[in-house]
Order: sequence, then structure tokens, then C-alpha cells
Amino acid sequence: MSVNNSRVIDESAIRDLVENWAKAVRSKNLNGILANHSPEILMFDVPPPIQSKGIEAYKKTWVCFFRLMIPWFLISAT
Repeated sequence: MSVNNSRVIDESAIRDLVENWAKAVRSKNLNGILANHSPEILMFDVPPPIQSKGIEAYKKTWVCFFRLMIPWFLISAT
């Protein structure tokens, strides 16, 4: 396989990964959001909690986000 062909395949796979994650966010699908994250994820964010260690802590940030989310996010994200 050529380098260019491999690059195209890699870019397509990354694009699919990001698009599937964005669809999961828009549909509030926690399993889809978490699907490609490591159980040992370490995430830093702007709103508290500033640091989330592990997949369960990361999941809680999404539960909080969806609970507090204002409706314009869903409209502007589509």
C-alpha cells in the first residue's frame, strides 16, 4: 500500500470516528460518546471538574453537560 493510499484510509477512519462521536453527542448517546475512549482517560476541561480521571469520571461530565445544556447547542451543532 502506498503512503498516499494509507493516508487517505487513515484520514477517512479519523473522519468517521469524529463524525460518529458528534452524532452521539447530538443524540445524547453516552455509550456512543464513550465508545472510543480508554478506560484510563485523563481529560482536562474548562468548566469544573477541571480534571476527570477514568471513564466513569468522564461520563459524569457528560451527564452534567446534558442536564445543564441550553437548547441552542443542539440547534447549532446540527
